[in-house]
Amino acid sequence: MGTTKVDCELQLFKLGGRLSGELAEMPTVCLLAADALSPSLDLSALVDRLVPAGCRYFMTWGAAAEELHDALDEVLEDRGGDSLAAVTASHKGEPAEDVAWFMANAAVPGESRLRCCVGYDDAVAGMDELLKAVRAVVPGTR
Repeated sequence: MGTTKVDCELQLFKLGGRLSGELAEMPTVCLLAADALSPSLDLSALVDRLVPAGCRYFMTWGAAAEELHDALDEVLEDRGGDSLAAVTASHKGEPAEDVAWFMANAAVPGESRLRCCVGYDDAVAGMDELLKAVRAVVPGTR
């Protein structure tokens, strides 16, 4: 599928950890990869940080993608307001390359600059493959 034509700012973070630095407002997509829901994962804090920063799309991937998707929907619905405009989708069972391409090219169409946040757990089956695919579609990353 190739690299993206969108200028993507990639931010990787461990689930249960925090996104680094200040987040200027800009169109954002967030991909969360997990094989199990962890009590240390604070989805409320993540939503509270990303939605005001411009997150329009939350993607989930891994064995726990459906549960994570449902939990995100609950948090977004509880927040109301701008949070209700954010789209969520489970990509459980989809190939890493397809998920990475969709994140950078189709999740937020019509943008020339995009922040791509990827939260993950090292133990996720296929995580190395997903990170490799993400780096392949986001120019200038390793």
